[in-house]
Amino acid sequence: MISYLLFACFIGLALAQDFKPYNLTALNLFHNSDFNGNGQFDRSELNDVFQNYDVNYDGRVARHEYLHFISEPLYNFAVILFEDYDCAPPPDGFIDDTDFDVYYKIMDENQDDMVTSDEFVNHWIRVLERNEALHSPTQTTSTP
Repeated sequence: MISYLLFACFIGLALAQDFKPYNLTALNLFHNSDFNGNGQFDRSELNDVFQNYDVNYDGRVARHEYLHFISEPLYNFAVILFEDYDCAPPPDGFIDDTDFDVYYKIMDENQDDMVTSDEFVNHWIRVLERNEALHSPTQTTSTP
């Protein structure tokens, strides 16, 4: 249940206000994702974030499994996030350990196999800025 905190935070913010300031939103995401409280986002914590999305327990998260848990205000944003997470070439419509390895390296700016709070925050600021139109309070959503 703890892995739902990541998007619970997004959903709560989406219903209440904009994600701005992005640095505070990203810092809140970091604190909700640093499950062991060591001040770093460990590779194992990336798995933990997605664990409950894998509803059929096959070791990977299908797009429909991931989007099933996302509410209307953030649906379009979640579609884009899924595409970001499905980053091991070629994209296959599933998020698994191979994708997690690639995504973790993307977040790890200095490639020291450790994502610090600064790296985590910087990454999520870029994601939020790049996709601002999809998560702003005035967005128009549509689900397929």
